[in-house]
Amino acid sequence: MLVKTKAIVKQNKKETPSVHSLVLELEEKIDFKAGQYVMINVPEGDKILKRAYSIVSSPSKTDIELCIKIVDEGVASKYLCGLKQGDEMDLMGPMGVFILSEPLEDSVVFLASGVGVAPFRSMINYLFEQGFEGKIILFLGARTHDELIYKKEFEELALKHENFKFIPVVSREKCGEKQGHVQDVCEKYIKDLKNPGFYVCGLKNMVDETVEFLKNKGFSNIHYERYN
Repeated sequence: MLVKTKAIVKQNKKETPSVHSLVLELEEKIDFKAGQYVMINVPEGDKILKRAYSIVSSPSKTDIELCIKIVDEGVASKYLCGLKQGDEMDLMGPMGVFILSEPLEDSVVFLASGVGVAPFRSMINYLFEQGFEGKIILFLGARTHDELIYKKEFEELALKHENFKFIPVVSREKCGEKQGHVQDVCEKYIKDLKNPGFYVCGLKNMVDETVEFLKNKGFSNIHYERYN
């Protein structure tokens, strides 16, 4: 059910130089599925801007957490990333159909670039809470090491869960991570998976190229979402 509610900022966390996570306490609870998003009202003078942001927390949590990337010309993103504890906003949700399949595949592969990882953080934590025992692989692409969102958290999850593999990939920096783009490095990890489901999220070009790559390799169970 679509809910309109007020939200109070409990925490504003800087995840990378250009990405913040906002933890929000809701006046009225939103029952959402992992992968869905909310629409936020952002004031701009005498106007109200409406912006969609993915929920990155698990549906089991009372508070919700959003992932916000600062955009150079983005009035809404700069406003939201500047909010402090106790600030309020109006939002509406849940929205979106980019959710986990039912029934779920035997193994799950997430391929993301940048803030495209936002819905996957919610999905991955939800899968662990549900006791999912199949293989889970997350490929996360970014331009540089510093832009890998939630990197430390995913590394800790990989140490905790034997069925989870985290593969960070960077495209514009030589460091300890794999080089290139997610679609360039994923093949050897996915070729022997049993009944895999693929979930792809990121900018249009990345999503289109990755989906085409997977289809050319004979995979058909592909779910994807593009963002601008």
